[in-house]
Amino acid sequence: MSSASAEKQKWLVYITTPDNFLAWPRAEKVKFYEKVVAWHEYIEHLHERGYIEKAYGSQKILGEQSTPIKTKTVLVAKYSASPDKFSQLLTEDPLWNYASYYAPMLKSMEGDYEDDLARFHRVRSRLEAKLQKKLAEPQLKFPEAMPEVKPGGDLQFLVTMRNGPGYIDHSDEARLAIEERVLQFHDYHNQLRQRGVIVDDGACFPIWGYGMNKEAIAMAGYWIVRTSTYDEFSSVLLADPLVVVMLHLTIALIPFEESWRRSERELRTARAQLE
Repeated sequence: MSSASAEKQKWLVYITTPDNFLAWPRAEKVKFYEKVVAWHEYIEHLHERGYIEKAYGSQKILGEQSTPIKTKTVLVAKYSASPDKFSQLLTEDPLWNYASYYAPMLKSMEGDYEDDLARFHRVRSRLEAKLQKKLAEPQLKFPEAMPEVKPGGDLQFLVTMRNGPGYIDHSDEARLAIEERVLQFHDYHNQLRQRGVIVDDGACFPIWGYGMNKEAIAMAGYWIVRTSTYDEFSSVLLADPLVVVMLHLTIALIPFEESWRRSERELRTARAQLE
């Protein structure tokens, strides 16, 4: 095995209900819920072996989506494994053949900041050369007051972000404005991390994978926010410099143990409805 394939990487795995789930026969739905319970057992086993850093279930908060079926079941796990081992672990996952998976490879926010800063300077230099003039000094720090949110809240939210449609067709002027916001985003999130409001985060390596739209590979990432109320979470998200120019998905998380208990209850309900 090459050293590249043996090197450990971080992966964030999102598991959701397939789009055609409502059309499944009831017996197949029961089997699905059996596999959800088995998934919790499997993840606990992987955690004991050091392959899982964190795992969560989710609240049944549907929000506004184009594919609401996917939110019937949402499970999240953060892996640490080599690419070869990660592929093996996924194919051994009890839910692998029953659910939809999305699993980006992660990089640190520190490394992502360096990449984003370099991209900002490339776009700025290209635009200055095209316009043949020096541009005004950029605003690279978060320019507004921070939301008043105390750390240590009981609510946890996973936020994922990626480029919106049309990103690759932006002019250099429009793209530079977004790149400036990206660096403001890093400063904003750094302050939230220091305050203990963001408790985990990462960026996604630009690997296309299957079904990935070409615009999603330039910028994508996730973070987990802890707050005491839903209003606090809203204030954190709405103040984000990128909330108006990127696509965001939010998931209200529940602890892994509670998710396991709820999955067993959901299985009992599904079996009762089958009788």
